[in-house]
Amino acid sequence: MTLTMLHLNPMKLHLLLLPITLLCFSIGLNAQSTAISDCGLFAAGPNDNWPHALTVITPESGNSSAEQVIDINVTMLPAGGANYRVVKTVANGNWNNGNAFALTMGLNTITVSAVSFDRTVKLQFSDGAMEFDLLEINGDVQTCPGATDNGTPVAQCSLFADGPNDTWPYALTVTTPESGTSSAEQVIDINVTSLPAGGANYRVVKTVANGNWNNGNAFELALGLNTITVSAVTFDRTVKLQLSSGEVEFDSLSINGGTQECESFSGEGTAIAGCSLFDEGPNDTWPHALTVTTPESANSAAEQVVVLNITTLPAAGAQYRVVKTVANGNWDTGSAQALALGINTITVAAVAFDRSVKLQFDNGEVEFNALTINGTALECAGETAGGTPVADCLLFTDGPNDTWPYAMTVTTPDSADSGAEQVIDINVTSLPAEGADYRIVKTVANGNWFNGNPLPLQYGLNTITVSAVTFTRSVKLQISSGEVEFDGLSVNGMALTCPVPCADVDEDGICDVEDDCVGEYDALGVCNGNCAADADGDGVCDNVDDCVGVFDECGVCNGFGILPGACDCEGNFEDALGA
Repeated sequence: MTLTMLHLNPMKLHLLLLPITLLCFSIGLNAQSTAISDCGLFAAGPNDNWPHALTVITPESGNSSAEQVIDINVTMLPAGGANYRVVKTVANGNWNNGNAFALTMGLNTITVSAVSFDRTVKLQFSDGAMEFDLLEINGDVQTCPGATDNGTPVAQCSLFADGPNDTWPYALTVTTPESGTSSAEQVIDINVTSLPAGGANYRVVKTVANGNWNNGNAFELALGLNTITVSAVTFDRTVKLQLSSGEVEFDSLSINGGTQECESFSGEGTAIAGCSLFDEGPNDTWPHALTVTTPESANSAAEQVVVLNITTLPAAGAQYRVVKTVANGNWDTGSAQALALGINTITVAAVAFDRSVKLQFDNGEVEFNALTINGTALECAGETAGGTPVADCLLFTDGPNDTWPYAMTVTTPDSADSGAEQVIDINVTSLPAEGADYRIVKTVANGNWFNGNPLPLQYGLNTITVSAVTFTRSVKLQISSGEVEFDGLSVNGMALTCPVPCADVDEDGICDVEDDCVGEYDALGVCNGNCAADADGDGVCDNVDDCVGVFDECGVCNGFGILPGACDCEGNFEDALGA
């Protein structure tokens, strides 16, 4: 066998292999590619020369001082080409703008040297028409989300409470001193799917060792995954993340690896005007009012916290204000405050006296899906909710007069705990159009009766507390209307069963459920039978009785029988022979 060696000129070999190389490169360039201007990873740049910017790293990342390596595989360049430059903060926080460099087709590797301080690094691009099919930062592939990806707006997420001011209107609590891990490093991951036209910022605020607040610098949010790291300390603390816009949308949020579920407030809610918890306000400007506490509540002087989760606001917005009684009993009317979509937390500071506190609202079209007062969720019962009218409940007896027609005995001197605190809970499901009041009446030490002030009943749970005394007594709850309906009633934690008055259709004084005959017995003793009479008592109704009376010995109804001296019913008499 002869082996023939083929000798090729190196130049000819290079030319021979060139088409193969170009073929492979062409295959890479024909992969799916995205224009910078269509990629959510790129935010608006500082000016027309550099209209697009990619955030590579921020000071919170934990490795911002390290070398940064960006790989971008360019698949298409505009006719005039495109440039990039590196911009970064230096040790004093000022920005350093690097020189412009031309991008080339294929893989572009951009390296930013390590430094000894935390910093921000960005890449800025001169033309958004440039297309690419691969982007990596420090070896991590970056997925290019579109700004139209689905997400939940911060303004509609229950995790974000009101921020401190208009610049920072939304705040996420990351940790608190009670958590047990508040001093550890805190890592927040938020995947942003949409930003408002002007972009949005975040900042970290946290308490320091002496309890004072430290407000961090503002940093830009970027489309895609934002990882925000707060360094560990040696003391317990609170850490919050504040955002500059509620229009930021995101599809995932985690704190220290734990996924945070975000209840959206864009769903259905109940209108204030259709909710039984709200009474009529004082005037047309403030047509709706919510009673937060009253002087009879044991904690009316304490701080009051109302949390209202709003799902819908009217086009022109809506406002609330706090009204409360002061030490002398006069009313103090607070300033009007705007309501916002999502969580509204309204706090009324503690005082040293008993008081009433109300929230008034200027528009009944506000819709909400959750309401709590001091951590207790309130159910918004409609007027059609089921309940038992006071007038139909045998627990309530006749009251003393027309003003107070119904009364329930809470305790009597014979009860061993009549001198103790008495707590009545009544869950009201319906009120008459004009409302209804209650009052407490009780005996005092000398046995005389004391009549308390009338107070309005509210839809939902009414807790009525009567303070303890050192003597035995009677305590009663009086109600101004029998139309009040309720579905729960307890005294000192013991649920009371409220039997409704029994039905007695025939008004014979016997409850129908126990009545042998709901109606009338006829002449034969048949319930609701049709026999009008049985005059002779023979068990046969007169209208079908062959004889209403008695048959005589001759079979004649009510007859005279055999006549005197006759020997038979025919009237025959015996002859002289006795025949």
